[in-house]
Amino acid sequence: MSFLFRIQASGIANLRQYMRDSVLPSLSYRENDTILPPEGHASHANRLSVRPETYRRFDHMCGLEDEVWSAVHSCLDSLVPATRVGAAKDAFSIPARLQGKFRCNLDARPDHLHRLIPWVDRFPFATVKRILHLSIPETQAWSFQAGRPSHSEPDHDIFTYYTWSLTQTLNARPTARDLRASEDRRMLVAIQPPWIATQRDLEEFANSREFPPFMVPGDTFPEALPESKDRLWAKLWDCCAREKIHYFVVTSYTHWVFGVFTPGYSAAFTSPAIPHNNTVPTIVEMLTFWTISAMGIEGGYKPRHVSEEYDASCYLAPCTIYDFLAAYDEETVVALYLMDVESEEE
Repeated sequence: MSFLFRIQASGIANLRQYMRDSVLPSLSYRENDTILPPEGHASHANRLSVRPETYRRFDHMCGLEDEVWSAVHSCLDSLVPATRVGAAKDAFSIPARLQGKFRCNLDARPDHLHRLIPWVDRFPFATVKRILHLSIPETQAWSFQAGRPSHSEPDHDIFTYYTWSLTQTLNARPTARDLRASEDRRMLVAIQPPWIATQRDLEEFANSREFPPFMVPGDTFPEALPESKDRLWAKLWDCCAREKIHYFVVTSYTHWVFGVFTPGYSAAFTSPAIPHNNTVPTIVEMLTFWTISAMGIEGGYKPRHVSEEYDASCYLAPCTIYDFLAAYDEETVVALYLMDVESEEE
């Protein structure tokens, strides 16, 4: 299958209608493709390197209120123009309505995470970025950027993330003051391939209502989190707490879950798992709305207040043991090790 972006030289005639029509194209896996689990099955392959941790103060999740879906359209109707906008240079990054055959350098059957990322980057990310830049001037210095890799990230082949944040390039570096001011307006998009996070996996993740409490590993409690959904929640919590980000998206490209952590990170609100070809709302509409919400722009979603017994918003959660050790010098690491040895001997 080939792809081609149809560029409208005179711009977009109706940007709001364009969003309603922008249904993401499908990946082209064959029927009974060996890379994918059978339809309707979990993958049982989401072996994220996370364990129960005392620092992960997180206990429950809630579904988004039904009013959110009407809020998506009312928010976008008020912020996105329904008249002609842009010219050729503005429309270039936006794939026009996907009709017929299209041509682009994308692997129609991605079999590795790095081959899937261009599908997310060139379709929803590029489209939403240009829509926001054309509609809301304050977003023009923002973009979707690859997340900061942790030290010796062990899950690089099954998990990665991007953040919606101030653009940082060699030619455009925001000041430290700008970065601090924008910190609580960012959003995190976690990406896993569809053979790792299947539709059923993401549905179980989105429908989770409790996160297992920390128990000291032993004969009764395992060292690892046994459920795939819990491992994904733990990985997501660690990334968001480390980045100090509350609004998040989890996607396999084929399905999308939108959510937000409470200010203290002890609870979360999530949408159902939405298919990539959803029409009301489209993923382009939902991702635009969620980005607006993360930035605190009027009309976006604000989670209802939840009382929290603890606050992890100031805690820097290590992603791996390597991140933990990297925070200390060699003498301190040796001292910590000797303390452990002495406690075991006692």
